Amino acid sequence: MPYGGHAADYNETDETTHTDEVGTNLFYEPIPFEFIRTFEELPQLIVSVNEVPAVCHNLTCDFTYIEPVGIIDSFTYDHSTRVLVITGTNLPDVIDNI
Repeated sequence: MPYGGHAADYNETDETTHTDEVGTNLFYEPIPFEFIRTFEELPQLIVSVNEVPAVCHNLTCDFTYIEPVGIIDSFTYDHSTRVLVITGTNLPDVIDNI
């Protein structure tokens, strides 16, 4: 109703159109990355780089917890010789055990 008018003087018709979103369209909205999962025997990691979700190589994000074998107490790095010296307790002696 216009300002200062009377209801009997004002005639308004509703010409609103409603369309139904359901149809025979074969395309769907994309599924968010957070909801895509596969069944795996081992626990999986969710990987991100610079806060952007990433996919693991060969889609294998397996995670296996291994008991720590030693404790690093300190380390030094010499830039001129490019030598890293690590000192600690119970560190493995064989590189294959690291």
